[in-house]
Amino acid sequence: MKHIRLLLALMIFATTFSLDAQAESRHVYGIDASEFPTVKATLLARNRMGQKMNIQAEFFEVEENGIDLTSTVRIDSSRKADTPGVSILLFVDISNSMLENAQDGKRKFDWLKAGLHAFIDSVKWKNGTEVAMLYFCNGTFNPKHPGWLNDPALLHDNIDQITLQAGATNYKKAFLTSNPNPFDLINQTDGNKARQMVFISDGPQANIMFDYDDADLAIERAQAARVAINCIMMDEGPDMQTDWLIKGTGGILFETESIADNRAKFRYLAGHIQNKEYYQLVWTSPYGCDEASKNRSVNIKWYGSATKAELETDHNTSYLAPDNSLAIFNMSEEELVFGAVGGADTLKQITITNNGPAFNFEGVSFDSPDFVVSDWGGSTPPFEMADGESRILKITYPEEKPTVSKEVEMTFNGDFLCEFPTLKLISLCSSEITDESVDFETVMVDFSGDYTINDAFTNTTVIPLDVKLSIEGTDADMFVIQGGVNMTVNPGASINVQVSFAPTSTGTKNAELKIEVEPALCGGDFNIALSGEGEPNGVYEDQYSGASKGMSVNVSPNPASDIVNIEYSIPRSAPTKVELYDSMGRMVQSLNSQNLMAGSYTGTLEVNDIVPGLYFVRIQNGNDVLVARLVVAR
Repeated sequence: MKHIRLLLALMIFATTFSLDAQAESRHVYGIDASEFPTVKATLLARNRMGQKMNIQAEFFEVEENGIDLTSTVRIDSSRKADTPGVSILLFVDISNSMLENAQDGKRKFDWLKAGLHAFIDSVKWKNGTEVAMLYFCNGTFNPKHPGWLNDPALLHDNIDQITLQAGATNYKKAFLTSNPNPFDLINQTDGNKARQMVFISDGPQANIMFDYDDADLAIERAQAARVAINCIMMDEGPDMQTDWLIKGTGGILFETESIADNRAKFRYLAGHIQNKEYYQLVWTSPYGCDEASKNRSVNIKWYGSATKAELETDHNTSYLAPDNSLAIFNMSEEELVFGAVGGADTLKQITITNNGPAFNFEGVSFDSPDFVVSDWGGSTPPFEMADGESRILKITYPEEKPTVSKEVEMTFNGDFLCEFPTLKLISLCSSEITDESVDFETVMVDFSGDYTINDAFTNTTVIPLDVKLSIEGTDADMFVIQGGVNMTVNPGASINVQVSFAPTSTGTKNAELKIEVEPALCGGDFNIALSGEGEPNGVYEDQYSGASKGMSVNVSPNPASDIVNIEYSIPRSAPTKVELYDSMGRMVQSLNSQNLMAGSYTGTLEVNDIVPGLYFVRIQNGNDVLVARLVVAR
């Protein structure tokens, strides 16, 4: 009787509804660019019987970033070595009718659990496959472990924890008005994976089943969510509206007759929705020339036939192309520097590599005739450079060329997809120094003398040079470079170097100012000899004798920029001098030179016209001397 009822339903269905394209399942999932420039999208194309539809490349138009790639499209329907990643929603009826006995005398509730366990055991957990469970009766209910899972143990636990709910099965509420809704849950998944729903039930109550408008609305939502709805109807034939829903989304429907049959069909369905017979739409993607070009926007138009008379699916998606999608022409150097004519640095080499599609290399050109490629690393141009091919080019600056520094651009020529980089060639890199030696003459011990070497170094080439200054030699600690020691000297520019000589003992002192130049072939290292004579310190003579005799001095403010207050005391009446000396030991001012009575005195000193630096206030009371340091600053 049950089979007769199903047959009558199908006969009525066949006379009422046409098998139009809307009832077919046409979905595009994901982009795989791992084999770039070959790019693939997974297609689900099922007819109303859940069977794989016969489609052709001529049914499609593909556009990437506005470029029409339709001419490169093909269909790959061969069996794949691996299953695709699938998001599977188990939408489970938990109405109290599941407690009724089925045909084999066992409860339909036991059929349900046995089938669900068999389904989970049959899932291939590959390529991101995930499963979620959602229960419905007169509405929907959440399982113990909600959401999308890839752990079979949690899903088995969900099945074991299923409890039935009082009330009758309401398909309309379950599919269309419940919260959470199965289509909402499906849309939470990664849209790059195929989407399948398995709808398990023993049939709805007659007065709350779908009508045809409900079924059409559910089909529309399934198409929007790109999900095929499959069904296992336990111990009951489907009503016409449910059959229309399943076949309208490209799914398949099973009716089971025993717990063993139920288990077997659950296993079969797990394999069917993960099978290797998904189509793949394949096209050849263009190479890009910059990082931004890796962001690809794809539009796939899927027509009902090769005539493209009717557009069935218009799918927009995007993907990030891999690094090898960039057509890059690499050079091991961006700049080559050549040394003096006749030296070893007139021959240079560079490695060029094609990291893109094969192209015809036609040669190079220079914006000056002073250079030649003396070796092309094999055959001379024109020749083809394959993807990944490298060559070593040797470039020569001929000796008969003028000895004038210049910068020349070397340009590569060929039918490469993207713009070639430009190589800079720097000829005859050179520099020079002005002085080879500097004599500081005599400087008192513990004082210092400054000397400025004007135009100490000059860059005579056409590129900036990095220069490092240092002091070396036996008495290097007595010579100090004032200012920075690392600098960049532009073409044609010179630098002045100020060096201080501060002897710590008497006698002749020697060191070297070392000038290091990079690149080294643009001058290398220059050395300027430094010398000076340390002489006895007259300013500091007996400088501490006054302190032991009770003399004192205070200088404020210190540092000073305008007026300096000097407070001092002397222990005895005697000829007294108050004088200001510079760091070279030369007297700058005399504040007092007369006989003074023992006691305390004050005076002022104007330093606004004095060159900033280190100075010494020297007080001599009889034969006793006391010295205080003063810093003049602006």
